Amino acid sequence: MVLKGRPQNLIRPESRAPKNMPEPLLDKGKLGQFHDFLKSVGYAGKRFVPNPLNSDKSLFLEAVHKYYELFEEFPSSHRLGAQGLRMFDHAFSFHGGYLKIKEELGMAEERRPKKEDFEDPRRHLIDFVSKLKEELGHFPKKTELQERKLWWVFDWAREECGGMPGLRKAVGAKEFKWGEKSLKNWKNFRKELLALKEELGHEPSWTELEGLDRHDVLNAVQHHGGMIAIRRKLGWKVLQEGQEELAKLKTWECFRARMKSIIECNNGEFPTHDYLCSINESRMYVAARRFGGLPSVSILLGFEPSRRQGAVSWKNWRLAEAELRKVEGKLGYPPSWDQILDETSAGFMRALEVHHGGMNAVREKMGWPLLYERDRFPTWEAFRETAFSIIYVFGDIPPTRQLRKLGHGPFASAIKDFGGMNSVRLRLGLSPRVRRGRLSYKHWKNVEAKLTELTEKLGRFPPYSIAHAHSGLVSAIYTYHGGYPAARARFLGKTPPEKKKPQITVGAQKSRLFYSAKEGADARPEFVAAALRRFRGTVYSLNYSGNCREELEQEATLAILELLERSEVPSEFYGKVGRFVKGRLYKFMAAQYHGGVRLDRKERDIVLSVRTAHKLLRDKLHRDPDAEEIMGLLEIPAWQLAEALNAMKRPVSIDIPLHGGRPLLETLDPKAEKPGSGHLSSRMGPHFEAWIASALASQGKNEQEIQVLCRHLVSGASAANIASELDIPKTYVRSVIRNYFLDAGNYLSR
Repeated sequence: MVLKGRPQNLIRPESRAPKNMPEPLLDKGKLGQFHDFLKSVGYAGKRFVPNPLNSDKSLFLEAVHKYYELFEEFPSSHRLGAQGLRMFDHAFSFHGGYLKIKEELGMAEERRPKKEDFEDPRRHLIDFVSKLKEELGHFPKKTELQERKLWWVFDWAREECGGMPGLRKAVGAKEFKWGEKSLKNWKNFRKELLALKEELGHEPSWTELEGLDRHDVLNAVQHHGGMIAIRRKLGWKVLQEGQEELAKLKTWECFRARMKSIIECNNGEFPTHDYLCSINESRMYVAARRFGGLPSVSILLGFEPSRRQGAVSWKNWRLAEAELRKVEGKLGYPPSWDQILDETSAGFMRALEVHHGGMNAVREKMGWPLLYERDRFPTWEAFRETAFSIIYVFGDIPPTRQLRKLGHGPFASAIKDFGGMNSVRLRLGLSPRVRRGRLSYKHWKNVEAKLTELTEKLGRFPPYSIAHAHSGLVSAIYTYHGGYPAARARFLGKTPPEKKKPQITVGAQKSRLFYSAKEGADARPEFVAAALRRFRGTVYSLNYSGNCREELEQEATLAILELLERSEVPSEFYGKVGRFVKGRLYKFMAAQYHGGVRLDRKERDIVLSVRTAHKLLRDKLHRDPDAEEIMGLLEIPAWQLAEALNAMKRPVSIDIPLHGGRPLLETLDPKAEKPGSGHLSSRMGPHFEAWIASALASQGKNEQEIQVLCRHLVSGASAANIASELDIPKTYVRSVIRNYFLDAGNYLSR
């Protein structure tokens, strides 16, 4: 088939232009001039027509100079594509690429430095930023670094100094205050303003604070209600900046004239509050209140009201209730907050939040069950008591997601009310949780250090299943270092193995020969290749390696070919391939690793990691390792290990016998035979009984019931015996055990 060339549009239509493209680059006049220049040198802009810019480099460089002269920017692939100059973009590849042309013309930018070129990258970063600070007169702002295209400073600061605050401290710049010294606290903010007043000799204004580079104070000004509100609160004289302009807007004639000019600039649409603030016209919003607010002003100027008015407003609870009843009737049960949003609008949700008290108040009015306990932690003392009880059990405060999973949802929600996780940890005397940078394993030295640590623990190079338990390690290896086999060869100083191509079985080859004889066989291989590409991503996401991955690809190939044999048209093939092939892949996965036990991906990975860790530690120690040694190798907490083992329907099938043939799960059980290792109360220390007492007191139990229940829980009595002696429901005892013990397998089975 012969393809006919068609003209390439040199000027891209505005409707197809990307939103972030600057307007000067889409100027039709300048594009027309550049188009005329290209025509004058013989550039046709058509496919299959020789492009003179590809063969004549002097002509090409002349075109680059012309482009730079018109648009005052060096061309890039993104810009030329948006302008419809794809053929000009292709010419760069004929002459070595954009970077090489920049270097030839003397326009090359400073390249990103590499850490390998410096003995101490941290010292180089500090010296570089210090010089930049002296040049600017202040610590460089984010926008100033971006304008200079110093993106590497952000990455190095995160990796070497723990972030920009650490870099500020290292170069001796003024640090932003946080925690107990935060300027969000009015006492600290008032003290800071008085110190500035004493330093300047007068009360500081907004422009003076900007000149002093005190953006921390400016942010706190906005947090406390603005400069005018703060000056009134401190008893200072309110400045008259903008007051004269605001006084003029009190008359309808001046206000209407100003509003009409804003409407013209807004393409004839009536402005919203956000739009007025974005163009620095917030005083218009304030002046509109004198005439009834923006909705009333829009009606006076002939626009339709943007909000419901009067009797049909969502402020009316009767109307809001009727709307909620419609949603409840449609779903058949009390809806969640997100479901209400899906069925109504953002304005309706805003009215519920502002005028009707928020989520729990609305649910209470509607007679629906509350989603969380109200005022569970009204004071810091109540919150701290629960926090200590959690620390006694787990040794630390688990992440928010795990707190919710362990039944401490109200506590997890209250963490935000007291400043967030790190703020709470500091007030409790714990060290803040430091987050490792996302790209820390991008550098080989960090990967090498982690692999060395695991090798020392195991006495050999860690297999894939052990490395996978460490968050982000395997993902970074496959993303940045060529895969796990290549990383292993590099670590051991060997030659990386060659990637093997998947072999097609004899059955698959016969099937292909069969299809090549069918009608329309020219198109069939395209369908097979496209389907294999799609499902190869699924195969790789299952974390298979070696022969298993090749077998899985063969299974996928056979399944696709078998499905093609039963399909007459491509549309029928694509309609069935998802259900048929994906089901076959997952059946094969379950049969390979779990003997038919279905687990989700996270549970499967952690169970496989525990099995491998147990085997490797047993070979190294010449004995069965205990739970603490496995947790230390995998760097996982006890609750996660117990949760993963409980995920199996039959824990014995994990085949990890410990301590005389008992499975690993029993070493985490509260009623283990050896109190030195398995008994929960002995591992928790002297605070265990005090923790149980405080936990049960929060449930409304009296002192006698607490003492009896504590005694039975510590001794390891069953849930049925505890319930019968205290005359309380068995379900309540089970809930206490489930929520506050690491594992409840033996209790709940009685």
